[in-house]
Amino acid sequence: MLPIKILSCLALTACMSLYPTSAKKLTFPTYKVKKIMIDPGHGGRDTGCSGVKAVEKEITLAVAEALGGMMKDSLPDVEVVYTRTTDEFLRPGTRADIANCSEADLLISIHCNSLPRYPSVRGTETYVMRYANKRYLKVDEAHGDEDAELIEAHYTQSDDMVDVKNNFLTALDQRPNLYQSVMLAGLVEKYFRTATPLKSRGVRQENYSVLRDTNMPSILVEMGFLSNVEDEKYLHSDQGKQEIATAIFHAICDYKKSMETKRVIK
Repeated sequence: MLPIKILSCLALTACMSLYPTSAKKLTFPTYKVKKIMIDPGHGGRDTGCSGVKAVEKEITLAVAEALGGMMKDSLPDVEVVYTRTTDEFLRPGTRADIANCSEADLLISIHCNSLPRYPSVRGTETYVMRYANKRYLKVDEAHGDEDAELIEAHYTQSDDMVDVKNNFLTALDQRPNLYQSVMLAGLVEKYFRTATPLKSRGVRQENYSVLRDTNMPSILVEMGFLSNVEDEKYLHSDQGKQEIATAIFHAICDYKKSMETKRVIK
């Protein structure tokens, strides 16, 4: 994966610096994002959460289809694959198996959130894998006072947010794919903040199967709370689904460009 290639190049650069060479510059190998797996959460008898009108499995499939269509139209060098394209039930673990067997370079799992006991809680969350029992990355910015107590009720610990400004050094110590996952998750939340009316609750980490059992950089996107009136109305609308898909698409484009940019040392 990318981090190994980068480390190899750095080692090569160090060795070359010890001996005379006629080369004036060294070009780092690029990492190509050639295949992206989109995972619409739930399906079939597993409906996921629901609001007054909206059902999670239907929203996730609609957003996945919109996102895949954008990628096929604008990223011709990328193959788009899905864990499901119909209202199909997938057994636990199947999604990760599909992604691994397809040898995808990236996995985006799409979901909706719900917290019926606290209907005022709203907003997006994007998850990356947590490899330790204790959540080890510090909170980057505090939540507003208006839902601080609800956050404590929702999460067993208050420090599960990832510090995306910390250059992911802690993540690199854990697993190579986590670096890319945190980078993409941060971009997704950035575009949710700037391109949708949704409240971004930041990048978080959890031990979800679709993140734990996959061999590629993976994120799980919670697009909003169906237990919240405002979020449900937006997620249930055609405009909302399209804007969410567009935000994720722009994040993928930025991530792809960053991963594939040649690095040159003169």
